[in-house]
Amino acid sequence: MKKTWIFLGLTILLFGCSIHPNTPQSAVSSALDAIASKDTWAFNAVTDSKLEDYILSDDNFLPDTRYMSDGLKQFYETLVPYIQSFDYTIDSVDNDSSNTRATVVITITNYDIATCLKDIQDEVIASFEAMGSTNIEDYYGLTISYFNDNIAQYFNLTHTVSLMCFQENQEWTVHIEDPSAFVYNLFAHNH
Repeated sequence: MKKTWIFLGLTILLFGCSIHPNTPQSAVSSALDAIASKDTWAFNAVTDSKLEDYILSDDNFLPDTRYMSDGLKQFYETLVPYIQSFDYTIDSVDNDSSNTRATVVITITNYDIATCLKDIQDEVIASFEAMGSTNIEDYYGLTISYFNDNIAQYFNLTHTVSLMCFQENQEWTVHIEDPSAFVYNLFAHNH
């Protein structure tokens, strides 16, 4: 009986650890869920791109900020939770006749970061000028403050995106030409 439980446990473990998607939908879901959970390994496993080439580390999920000022780096760090906060639905899947390529249409709802930043810009500039400061770090600090005060009302950007998937060796992969643009533009700045 004990051997049966051990065998069953190992079988479940091996099956559960397999992340190779067997449908275009599961590949897309895995890629999007990996972004939400900051899991570059899972993202890389289901896409044809390597996300670590575009970000500083798995921990912060930011572009390479080593050469940025402290204020600009803090600004990017402020954006990350909002980039990762999104809802999505898979609207349709269109397989080609060979069943090796598919187009997956998804609808994403996320924070409209670009519009929020545009809307607060005049207030930030006015406050910056009122401070009498010429230090760019002060400008970034004000932007972060106004952004944090206003972003909650901007979870309203909905757009539809088509993703190409292909199957090789019975595993589906999502084609991501530029992971940096995919993560940051798609979820934060795309209209």
